[in-house]
Amino acid sequence: MLAPNGQWLTQDRPESPVRLLDGPTAMVELAAEIQHRIRTTRNPPDDEPDDTPHSRAR
Repeated sequence: MLAPNGQWLTQDRPESPVRLLDGPTAMVELAAEIQHRIRTTRNPPDDEPDDTPHSRAR
């Protein structure tokens, strides 16, 4: 949510605390956190077999 003063308020879940993003650097840091979470929850470690369709095409 964009606040009237140009700052962004974010929240992971309804019960989690609200974070104030103060400026472009904070927005980039949030984007990096989100990308990291997506990558670490989607891709298994290299030593574990990956059974997804894209892995079989390699």
